[in-house]
Amino acid sequence: MDDSLPTSSFQRVEDYSFSFAAIQKRMAVLERDVLVTKERRGEEQVMHANGPTIAKAIGLLDQYETRWMDRADRITDVPTTVNEGE
Repeated sequence: MDDSLPTSSFQRVEDYSFSFAAIQKRMAVLERDVLVTKERRGEEQVMHANGPTIAKAIGLLDQYETRWMDRADRITDVPTTVNEGE
């Protein structure tokens, strides 16, 4: 399957073992958050990925990852600092 092409929810249901309702629920969340847009083609609704918004979300997640990794590194330094102060 070529993910660069628009895909209907029904086609996704056939590709995976998810119910149609489960797919629709998740797609509604993605649409609400402007990560996808919906296009009606007759009876079919085709979802398109919103590349710029997805790229922005990836950038924000990368920033959070860096922040939390830095915090985790500092936490491992705490016992050393406390022991040195005794």
